[in-house]
Amino acid sequence: MKIGIRAAMSDEELARVESDPNVIRSVRKLEATVTNGRAMRDVLTEHRGLRACLSSFCEPTDAAEDRARRFKFLGPSGASPLLLSASRSLAP
Repeated sequence: MKIGIRAAMSDEELARVESDPNVIRSVRKLEATVTNGRAMRDVLTEHRGLRACLSSFCEPTDAAEDRARRFKFLGPSGASPLLLSASRSLAP
């Protein structure tokens, strides 16, 4: 996902995508894509990178709960595998 592009989408651009018959027809999921792009941009700005963000949590469950709070359509059961995968790809 290109975070900057999703985070910068205007309401007009989102409405255009929502009306495209080739796109998933869930308005809530489309809106979540924009919201999640903005949330990820904020996380990267706040922590200066994903590695620092993941390192800021003592427990994996705390990280999963934070992701579930920040991101739409990504609850603890979805956030945990995402964080595990991300932490493995970030290993030195």
